[in-house]
Amino acid sequence: MHLNTRVGSVSAGLERQPPTQACYGPFQMHGSVGEHIGAATLEDYSLQELGPEALEALEGHLLICAACRDRLAGIEPFNTVHYTQNGPFYSRITQLRDRSFSARHWGCQIGRAHV
Repeated sequence: MHLNTRVGSVSAGLERQPPTQACYGPFQMHGSVGEHIGAATLEDYSLQELGPEALEALEGHLLICAACRDRLAGIEPFNTVHYTQNGPFYSRITQLRDRSFSARHWGCQIGRAHV
């Protein structure tokens, strides 16, 4: 399939290519579905304390591993987004490995008064 796109007076011919393995690079993970996410790493993910590379690998694993998604849901008894006129407001409670809880709230309107 050949697509021609015209922008102003510039014409560009774009040939549609089938998806390749490179297209799915961000979703590749090291290891396999059999190598589940450890409790400490899952907690760090819930608390948003992972670096970009670890975050990418973990999210790739969560896409294919229902067991780890279930474990994540088990440590996040409350995880929601409330959409407001000022933007989204996020709330998450994470049950930590020591059985205590961490509650976090974030969004663009935190700390602002709305009149």
